[in-house]
Amino acid sequence: MVVFAVDRVWKGDVPRTFEMPALKETFGCVGFWPTYLEIGKNLLVYAFQINGKGDYFTSICFRTAPVEDTRDVFSLGFGYTPNSK
Repeated sequence: MVVFAVDRVWKGDVPRTFEMPALKETFGCVGFWPTYLEIGKNLLVYAFQINGKGDYFTSICFRTAPVEDTRDVFSLGFGYTPNSK
């Protein structure tokens, strides 16, 4: 599992501490690029649930990326703080 300290949320009900399976991927789609799963990495994560429930996943086919490598943060707007769960 990868554990995130969540700073901003744009969609969904996300707690301040959020866990996802740490699937590493290089050519398929479900999972993170291996270099993204480093301690201290600041990521913008696009996540989904299979059938709308259970664990969240991301995909190397999505725009999940280090914040410094994406313009999405600016175009998404301010967002909101995560819930305190």
